Amino acid sequence: SLRAQSELDLMTELYNKVTTERLVGSLLATNTSHNALMIVDIDDFKYVNDTKGHRKGDETLARLAKLLSENFRRKDIIGRLGGDEFVVLLRNVNRAADVEKKMENLLSQIRGIEGEDAFSISVGIAIREKEHEHFESLYERADRALYQAKKDGKDQFIIES
Repeated sequence: SLRAQSELDLMTELYNKVTTERLVGSLLATNTSHNALMIVDIDDFKYVNDTKGHRKGDETLARLAKLLSENFRRKDIIGRLGGDEFVVLLRNVNRAADVEKKMENLLSQIRGIEGEDAFSISVGIAIREKEHEHFESLYERADRALYQAKKDGKDQFIIES
């Protein structure tokens, strides 16, 4: 449908930037439970495109999108903001330990990909604990954690505290 086409990122079939921000924003406005916002970034993605070609880059984006869809629940919001940046809003997360377990699982799957197809990700995570924290503030916190994960050597996640 046209509506689906306008809401989805064509390459990954995840929500596009506009739809992701709208869905996360409206969920945060109406849902007061704990949620975690994750920013997922492919490490050295420009290098993948430059050395292996854009087709390989596109395959890597599609593979990560598929892994995100398989590792998170239907009720979570998963989107591609652009380039190699993805966002996941985990709904109703009670403890950081729940997020850590999911992330360890995702990272081990990605680390298991070998050869030509190998890649790694860095992830910054912010857990919403204030009832009325909006998307921008949560995103900034997750982005700081992502920056730290990259600075500390990549291929990891950091939960902003």
